[in-house]
Amino acid sequence: QIAYVNKLLLLHLGVVNTLICFTYLTFYVMSLLNLLVLVDIACIIFGLSFNIMHSVALWNLCALNFDRYFAIASPLHYGALINTKKVLIGLGCGWIVSIVFALPQLLQVSPYYYDTFYEFCLPNYKTAGSLVYNTSLTAFTIFLPIILIFGCNMKALVI
Repeated sequence: QIAYVNKLLLLHLGVVNTLICFTYLTFYVMSLLNLLVLVDIACIIFGLSFNIMHSVALWNLCALNFDRYFAIASPLHYGALINTKKVLIGLGCGWIVSIVFALPQLLQVSPYYYDTFYEFCLPNYKTAGSLVYNTSLTAFTIFLPIILIFGCNMKALVI
């Protein structure tokens, strides 16, 4: 049970990170070769995929740390606390939260734009809406998982 859940989470993390690398390299190479057609739409697609997959990867790391914590903290109850169904529900919730947080980009609240100096799509921080969006995105998809990971590791260290 422990090994299967752990392998499932690691496989999911590997797939998500592969998608991140593929997306980043594809857009970067296309940008360098000036092959980005319809730059505004390409930047929206890049921003959506970049933010969704990064937050999913961080929530996946958080799930791996929860799994490890429960394996250490309560090994006799691990099977009742962690199972494949709960992990799949957790991964699904991570995808849903990540997609919901990416919707404002799709609605042009804070779209990525093409910067001619860097020759790449960058986030927009110029409006109040984009500042609020980017702050909340950072808080809930980066800082919150990092705090939870840190908390799990500190609790496991105390044990």
